[in-house]
Amino acid sequence: MIKSVRSEGTHLRRGEFIGRLCKATELRDFVLRELVDRNEDAVPRHTHEEAHFLFVINGLYITSARNVNHLSASRTLIFNPSGTTHRDRFHPKGGRFLTVSLKPETLSCPDGSMNLPDRPLGFSGGEASWLGAKLYREFKSEDEVSPIVMTGLALELVGHTLRSGAKLDGFPPLWLQEARELVHDRFNETMTVSEIAHTVGVHPVYLVRAFRKHYQITIGEYFRKLRVEFACRQLSGTATPLSQVATAAGFYDQSHFTRTFRRLTGMTPTEYRVASRR
Repeated sequence: MIKSVRSEGTHLRRGEFIGRLCKATELRDFVLRELVDRNEDAVPRHTHEEAHFLFVINGLYITSARNVNHLSASRTLIFNPSGTTHRDRFHPKGGRFLTVSLKPETLSCPDGSMNLPDRPLGFSGGEASWLGAKLYREFKSEDEVSPIVMTGLALELVGHTLRSGAKLDGFPPLWLQEARELVHDRFNETMTVSEIAHTVGVHPVYLVRAFRKHYQITIGEYFRKLRVEFACRQLSGTATPLSQVATAAGFYDQSHFTRTFRRLTGMTPTEYRVASRR
């Protein structure tokens, strides 16, 4: 019987992922696993010992990987190098994903040509998504030829990542990605720029300039945007009173909530709730 895979502390050893393991297939150079994740709150900040790809089969995946949206939909492919530390996870409704783990010997190359990116890298659409979907279909309907087909597709993913990683330049530094992740985790709290800068280890001036440069929005505006997005989900998916939605989203009071919400959406919270349920 296949058992659930859970972390021990915050360090995930080889073969460990957070989620319920549905199926696993081992090849000479790769190990493929299909998992289901249903509880966002159960995902702490964690470190992956092994390099791997993660292919989102369904659900919305919250990721800090470069090159993709923070909230990524199905068919998104993420490469996580060995030693990746993050709190990437699914949207509260959960999701299903395929992992493709690279065995250490897979990356062993005397000439150094297997230098994969040293930070998480994502792909949404295009060849990488096509390869991920094709690999998953082969994984689900295995026959005697599947091992060589899956190996070929997995190696193509490695090659695509090598090529894309070599072309990347100007992406946010790791500390800035951590700052954005911190804002996402605590968007409904009262935080200062100095507190965020201190947490990631940079000067506040450096933080605000880099944040606007890479994300085309100020930190304050980003907090406001996340609060309104949270409120939209609450208004459309629950019957929670407006005053409670305002408090949960981090607004001072319902009046402040209404003014900000209307400025960003063009509607009052009540109008949005009615429109979203038609």
